[in-house]
Amino acid sequence: MNRLNRELSALRLAQVQQQAAASTSTSPDARAGTSTFLNGYDPTAPSPEVLLEAMRHENEQLRNRLVDTERDYVRIARLNEIYREELLEHRRRVSHSLVEVSLNC
Repeated sequence: MNRLNRELSALRLAQVQQQAAASTSTSPDARAGTSTFLNGYDPTAPSPEVLLEAMRHENEQLRNRLVDTERDYVRIARLNEIYREELLEHRRRVSHSLVEVSLNC
């Protein structure tokens, strides 16, 4: 979420800079931008397309992190199973050794 906020802030700054550059111009586009601003359009807010693209990008990154996390989980679960089997084998050996020692006494 922080990454999305940073991207949105950067996009807003770029949009403000574009608006500032357009307001210094005397072209009809600049006058249209001013009237749009006066009609309630916030030039610092990113467009819905930019927001959607940023959200798609973040969603893709989150999916990739999820895949990596799932792979790590499977790897660790397998490793834990190997360790569990080793532990059981060691316990069997120790209990077997204890039985032999008690029989020899």
